[in-house]
Amino acid sequence: PAPPPAAATSQSTRRVVSSELRAEWLPRSADDEWSRFVAASPTGSAYSLPAYLDALVRAVGGRHRVLGVRKGDDLVGGVAVYERDTRIGTTVRPRLLLFYNGLVLREEKTVYPSERSSRVLRVAAALAERLEDEGYSHVELRTRAPFADARPFQARGWEARPSYSYVVPLDDLEAQWARTEQNLRRLVGRCERNGFELSAE
Repeated sequence: PAPPPAAATSQSTRRVVSSELRAEWLPRSADDEWSRFVAASPTGSAYSLPAYLDALVRAVGGRHRVLGVRKGDDLVGGVAVYERDTRIGTTVRPRLLLFYNGLVLREEKTVYPSERSSRVLRVAAALAERLEDEGYSHVELRTRAPFADARPFQARGWEARPSYSYVVPLDDLEAQWARTEQNLRRLVGRCERNGFELSAE
């Protein structure tokens, strides 16, 4: 979701989303806790990991920090924020090498869909509220599936629109290679000839 140009709200008009949730910027000492949370989250990805964002900042500049939402001492959601200073102010948005920069949410373990949805919406609302308080000139978040309910953002005046991508199973690599279009095969072949390797650690 992306907010309108004047989405930031002043502290005096801030609405309290939930007394049991608090949104706070995590210190770097919490990097390991955040990384474990990202790995366990259905909306987490490598793009939200501090190690990845450290490498991105070294390569292209900018800065990053993590806005977490806690219920008591437990993380229940958050967003890894990559910031850049521009002529119009500080912006938060995806870029090359940062396809996803959106919400990372805890998998809610409850048999009741309404309860699960309510918990997720409260966390999303807490994140939207705190991001508005930061005074960014532009915020654009791109969140992985299965996140599909942006009502907490839309209720605050943000714009939400769907974005589509492919999910490719890797259990049969030969079959997937046969379905890969010729131009992509050529690019993969070039990487192989240049000595690039992909490995899981």
